[in-house]
Amino acid sequence: RPSTIGFTVLVLVATACSSSSPPSPAPAPTPQTLAQALVGARIETGAPGQYFFSYTDYVALGAVIEQASGMEVDAFFKQLVAAPLGLDRCLFDMDPALAPDVAHGFAFDSARSEYHSVFPADGSVPTHLWGPVWTDHGIMCAARDAALFADALFRGQLSRPETLASMTSFTTEGYGLGVARKTDSARPLYGHAGLGAGFGAAAWYDPELRLTIVALVNADGPGLLAATVFERMDHAYAGEARP
Repeated sequence: RPSTIGFTVLVLVATACSSSSPPSPAPAPTPQTLAQALVGARIETGAPGQYFFSYTDYVALGAVIEQASGMEVDAFFKQLVAAPLGLDRCLFDMDPALAPDVAHGFAFDSARSEYHSVFPADGSVPTHLWGPVWTDHGIMCAARDAALFADALFRGQLSRPETLASMTSFTTEGYGLGVARKTDSARPLYGHAGLGAGFGAAAWYDPELRLTIVALVNADGPGLLAATVFERMDHAYAGEARP
């Protein structure tokens, strides 16, 4: 519990919390309301070397960034990441002018074997995808900008060497701090992949070739479609024959 174990950045990165972000159409949560929900929350720390998936921890990490920097997360990201890397399609703060360019997400209904849009009838972007500025997947990026970010991250342009070393020091489960190791390819890769809310993503860095590939798709199943797109691109760039 927070009152007994205390929070550190390491605990937040490697810990699961019982709270999670409510999806639309629930009232749009804020970092403050989610931080309040953490008070008294049941915290499972697990054993050393174990890592658990958690959205809520990343909201708390956003609060750490704001406290340490004295800046709001979106301003901090623009100044220290987006501007130096030339990212113009990677934003925390929802921009109404760019909202029409956001691809509609489609969720797969396994019972009917069909897709349905996760966007409301008016076409507006759901707030759990892009709305209040928070750090639990509240950022919207084009594939190019996501690739530039991932490439800079793994080339050591965005963190100290010791931080990157912790991120890429993998346990037997294949996880470092916020980073996974992909071993089912021809070469070990660093990054992550996932899906949810009508979208899927795969972002992997090849330390041998110093190559970063990001695949973003606007569908969440069946299976991880972004992984299929990534594999085709990886085969093409690495000069491997497609199956």
